Formats: sequence, structure tokens, C-alpha cells
Amino acid sequence: MAPVCPEAKLRKLVKNMIYPGVAAYLLDIEMEEIEKALRKQFGKRKAKAADLNFGAAKAGYEWASEHSPRTFLTSLSG
Repeated sequence: MAPVCPEAKLRKLVKNMIYPGVAAYLLDIEMEEIEKALRKQFGKRKAKAADLNFGAAKAGYEWASEHSPRTFLTSLSG
């Protein structure tokens, strides 16, 4: 997996957004909703921050989809 953010200082700030991406996958929340929430939170003036945070959330979502934890959770409930 490629780094979430190319700059080490910024990577430290956005790494906490990987979890919402994983949670979105597990809870079947569309990534468009995550992006909409981030854009609302950061506003137009901080579009770069929203982009970086959404990139981290998207990386978490993609990681979860590749490692299929949803299948594991479904098997526990059945």
C-alpha cells in the first residue's frame, strides 16, 4: 500500500482518518458520505486538509475491502 500522505509531518496528522475508512467499510457507509462530512467540517478554505483526510479514509476503506473483515464479522453472527 502506498503512503497515505507523501509528507511525514502531514501523515502524522491524517493517520487517525484511516479508522473511519475501515469503519465505513464494515458498516457499509458510502465513502461519498465520509467525503461530504469532511468537506463540511473543513469548509472551502481548507480544501487541502479535507483532501488529505479523505485520502486517508479512502486508504482505510480500501485496506478493509482487500482484507475482507466484513466477511469475518458476518461469519461470527451466523
